[in-house]
Amino acid sequence: MQIPVGPEQPSDCPINVYPNPASGITYLTNENNISIIELYDLLDERMYSGQGSHEINLFGYSVGCYHLLIYANLGKVYLKKLMLVK
Repeated sequence: MQIPVGPEQPSDCPINVYPNPASGITYLTNENNISIIELYDLLDERMYSGQGSHEINLFGYSVGCYHLLIYANLGKVYLKKLMLVK
């Protein structure tokens, strides 16, 4: 996984991820347009990549901690942690 230089800190992120922890579908809301969402496990394997979506279907994924890399308009990149529970 290559994280672009300078992803915004979670406290500065205008994107909300809910529910978190999640057990099924997770939604993203924001003030900016989301262009790409990538989901990585803790071994840095990309588990999901989607464009223009504001939800991620987590059914079928293992319980644990994941990282969301969210590309928004104007070149902004945000990093969020997501917990998956069953």
